[in-house]
Amino acid sequence: MNRVSVRHIHDGDTLTLADGNRVRIIGINTPELAYKDKPDQPLAVEARDRLSSYLQSGHALIVYDEESHDKYGRILAHVFDEQGNNVGEALIREGLGFAVSIPPSLRYRQCYRDAERHARHAELGVWSNPYFNPIAAHKLKYSGFQRVQGCIQRTRKY
Repeated sequence: MNRVSVRHIHDGDTLTLADGNRVRIIGINTPELAYKDKPDQPLAVEARDRLSSYLQSGHALIVYDEESHDKYGRILAHVFDEQGNNVGEALIREGLGFAVSIPPSLRYRQCYRDAERHARHAELGVWSNPYFNPIAAHKLKYSGFQRVQGCIQRTRKY
């Protein structure tokens, strides 16, 4: 684990370090804050504020996985508070985000899935908000993270 200083919390899954590097937390997707013409998604502010509370000391511990950066140049890492608690897992367990598994960075995948199972069964946060109900695949209107339901008819490798 590497100890880092946190300068800014952007949202529930992205932060900027004191050295200017942006970190995208691996394994979680939280509701989006307002961007361009889109308003805040439900629970976006709560997710950001909760992440801020976990990292209120101004420091975090980060653990890298198989992939070091995303296509936007952000560092990809699992983030822990100074007591060693996985903040991504905590946010998911509270219903403030979804567990996402993007290979090859799967180190804590089961931990995140277990946290999501807990939040889903307890109907916490995103799991009790109709905004996040699954959408039929043929009704998708925009790109980005969405819960989709449908039948997979074919796949292809990119």
